[in-house]
Amino acid sequence: MRPARYILLAVLMTAMAAPAAASVSWEITHSAENQGALFSDVAVMGINTLYTVGAKPVGLFGEENAWFSSDGGATYQVKQSSSFSGLCSFPAMFNTYNSTDFLNLFQGAIAGGSVPPWCQLLPSPECLACVLLCEPTVWLTSDGGGSLARKYGRGDFFGEFFFVDYLTNDHLIAGGNGGTMVECYSTDCQYWATINGPLGLSGNYTDSDFYDGEFGAIAATVVDDDKLSSAMPESADEAFERFTALRDASRYLKDPVYRLRLRAQGKAPAITASMGGCYLTEGGRTWVTVFEEDDVAALLTSFYNELRGFVITDEPDSATGAQFTLNYTKDGGNNWYKGELPEQGVDGNPYDAADVKFLSSRLGYIAGASLGDDVEQGFVLHTNDGGETWSFMLMQPPAPLRSMDFFNRLLGYIVGDKNFTARYVGVNEAPSADAGADQTVGIDARVVLDGGASDDPDDYIDSWIWIQTLGDDVELWEYQSPQPYFIPHEAGVYKFKLTIEAGGQTDSDVVRITVSDDIDDDADDDADDDDDDDFWDDDVDDDANDDIDDDNDDGDDDDGSPYSGDNENDEYSYESIDEGDEDGCCGC
Repeated sequence: MRPARYILLAVLMTAMAAPAAASVSWEITHSAENQGALFSDVAVMGINTLYTVGAKPVGLFGEENAWFSSDGGATYQVKQSSSFSGLCSFPAMFNTYNSTDFLNLFQGAIAGGSVPPWCQLLPSPECLACVLLCEPTVWLTSDGGGSLARKYGRGDFFGEFFFVDYLTNDHLIAGGNGGTMVECYSTDCQYWATINGPLGLSGNYTDSDFYDGEFGAIAATVVDDDKLSSAMPESADEAFERFTALRDASRYLKDPVYRLRLRAQGKAPAITASMGGCYLTEGGRTWVTVFEEDDVAALLTSFYNELRGFVITDEPDSATGAQFTLNYTKDGGNNWYKGELPEQGVDGNPYDAADVKFLSSRLGYIAGASLGDDVEQGFVLHTNDGGETWSFMLMQPPAPLRSMDFFNRLLGYIVGDKNFTARYVGVNEAPSADAGADQTVGIDARVVLDGGASDDPDDYIDSWIWIQTLGDDVELWEYQSPQPYFIPHEAGVYKFKLTIEAGGQTDSDVVRITVSDDIDDDADDDADDDDDDDFWDDDVDDDANDDIDDDNDDGDDDDGSPYSGDNENDEYSYESIDEGDEDGCCGC
């Protein structure tokens, strides 16, 4: 997120929080008190530790750019700053610190743009031209942000990175304007490789969200403007024109306050977007197009898994006051829907998005800015139905909001202009176990128990345990999965109890299986049996017992493969237990 250092932030200090939903709370830990300052991004390093980047003017020729807090944002320690120490130090004042990500309390990365170090070696006043030579830059730290090492700093005329992400401990990826996207595969990032993005050099890669290690989503926009060419300008006037156009394009793509001000003044967008898209990737090696729309800019994206995600574009909704459109999918991009946003913004003013995050398949947040006649404020929107409907939560933060990051689904932080900081505290709601419907089967039938309808509001079922509580002892295979199975050799009543655990809370349910010797297993096997394996032939239709519910993708155990499946809200994967290992069964 690009610091809007070119804008004078005149924000009235009015704080009034609307009632939050019962399951979460927001606590302002750092009030908006620094005029002209902003946090552009935040990385949560621990429960109470966070690192922020942005810009805060200090005097006439100084600036702070990075801060560390160990008390949840109540106080901040300056980690990075710059000051005027001579004419040739002036270009460095235009460095940008847009994004940050940390692996732990010590190892992290910052991405943005900076002038080449050799610029300060030029004689004065020639060195001032370096203002126009900003390069996309990545800095690394191994001491919690106290010192930064410039690891990547080469690229196009006035380029910058918009995002940086650790996919794994030794795989880092960064993307920005001018088609620039790079990666490194070591902790010290001595060597970098260019990633061939889905839009090539035409793409402006604005946002990323990696939901599972190497797997994630990237938003990108194609901009039509000759002034945004990366070629070296031929004159000073052309250089300044290019510098201004690139600066404004970057601000438009990453700064909601700038977009709101343009529209309030009746001005056209700072860019002409020919297409905005979202692409799923495995570490930048493969790309799958899941969203593309003409004549819009794709600003933000967030995916909870490969099926559920958001894409925010710059298309205004005149009926609601929202200066953006929220698109959501529940099937990996095969179908997209428009989210229903509130009919009016904060105090009835137009509002625009700065960040979006999915915490579960249903729970998501949008943070951003609202602009009135003489006041700039922030907002947080909340959904609990996967993006279909939205409502305001923290109704009137006293400053525009810029970025959110979550330590886990129960704790996170949100930051914005004037160094505003708030803590998010969620509530772990209890899970609900469902052991499935009672069944009547025949002797020697293969009986599949089905706990797939169990639910956790937070989409985090940590464990499944089945135990037999009644009946002749049987071997219960895969008893730590949602759908174990057994083969009864005696008639009678069997009961099994399912216990699920999620976030430290548990719930249980019992299913009853009646085994009758009146049911002829072979006689009841019909043409629908597609097992082609006499050993597993049973008296119960395969569609009901052998095959997992159709809502799960890979639940059929007939081929003996490891169990895997997913339903609408949960994902799980379990290796098959060796049937020759007594430790792999329950009730042996």
